[in-house]
Parts: sequence; C-alpha cells; structure tokens
Amino acid sequence: KAFTKKSEYGEYANPPLPPYLERTPDKSADQQDGRYVIQDMCYHLLQLYADRSHQLERLLAPTTSTPNQLDYRLSWLVCQMLQALDYTHLSEHHLNSIHAGYIAQL
Repeated sequence: KAFTKKSEYGEYANPPLPPYLERTPDKSADQQDGRYVIQDMCYHLLQLYADRSHQLERLLAPTTSTPNQLDYRLSWLVCQMLQALDYTHLSEHHLNSIHAGYIAQL
C-alpha cells in the first residue's frame, strides 16, 4: 500500500519497478483501467513468500527483470528453483511457454 494512494498517508514510497523502469520519468504504479503493471521480480518473490498462492505467471514474466520480453533466462531459472521448492501452481501452458522461450534462446 505504500506505493499506492490507498494508505491513510497517501503515496509515500516508490513503486517496486524493475531496474530498467526505475530510470523512466513516469513512475506511476497505478493500475489504470484494470491493466497489469510490471513490478520487480524481487517484489513478486516477497509476495510469494507472504502468500504462497501468489500468481506465478506474474512472477515469471520476463519483463519483471529485463526489458526484453523474449529473454527467459532468469524466468526459467527461477521457475526451476520454485518447482524444486514445491511451488507447483503454475499452469502447464505457462510452464511450457517458459521452457519454449528459454529453448529458443539456446
């Protein structure tokens, strides 16, 4: 709530943006018109720690760590780590997309 205007103190912290977006002048993290706002992978990992049912699709999206939407290196590695830790609520479609995206890079 610290980076949204929903707290009683208003917005008093920067939004959890990926490093490549921190340098942009517009740091608005509002979810306008119901669209998804990109947030840093570390933020999603903290959310997953706090709530085991946090959406893995958002966490493993390549844009949470890199501006290149086709760069699945870190997403694939984190996916493998989460599977080893028994986080298995990622749909088979998204899992296959991550594998295919990583394979395409090799």
